[in-house]
Amino acid sequence: MLVTAASSVHSIALIVHIVAVIAIFVVTLGWPLVVRTVGGLRNRPPVYVHKMRVLLSRAVVNPALLVALIAGVYLATDEHAWQSFWVLWGLGAILVIGGLEGGIIARTHRRQAQLAAEEHEQEGEEGDQALKKYGRRARVNDIAEWLVVLIVVLSAVFMSAKP
Repeated sequence: MLVTAASSVHSIALIVHIVAVIAIFVVTLGWPLVVRTVGGLRNRPPVYVHKMRVLLSRAVVNPALLVALIAGVYLATDEHAWQSFWVLWGLGAILVIGGLEGGIIARTHRRQAQLAAEEHEQEGEEGDQALKKYGRRARVNDIAEWLVVLIVVLSAVFMSAKP
C-alpha cells in the first residue's frame, strides 16, 4: 500500500511538471509568432500587445517555472537522478528562462508599452526619439525571446530523448 501511495505521488508530480512545462512552451514558443503577426500589420505591435506579454509573464510563465522547478526537484530526488544530464539541463534551462523572462523580456515589454504610448502622444522630433528607443529595445527583446525559444526547443529534444 505504501509503495502504491509513493508511486501515486510520483505520478502526480510528473503530471504537474509536464503541464507546467507545456504552459511555458506555449507562451515562449507562440509569443514571437504573435508579435510578428500583429507587428507585421503595422511597423510595430500596439501597446496592448506589450501589456498582454507582461501579464502572460507574470500570470503564466513565472508561476509555471516555479511549479516546474519544484516538481522537477521532487522527481529528481525521488529517482536519485541528480547526476543525470537531463536533470541538470532542465534546472539550468529553468534558471536561464526565468532570468531572461524577468530580467529582459517582461521588463522590455513594459518599457516598450510606455515608449509606444509616448510615441503616440508626441509629435515631431520627440516622437522620433521615442521610436528610436523603441526600435533598440525591440531588437534586444527579440534576441532574448528567440534565445528562450532555442532553449525550449533544445529542452524538448533532450527531455524526449532521456532514458
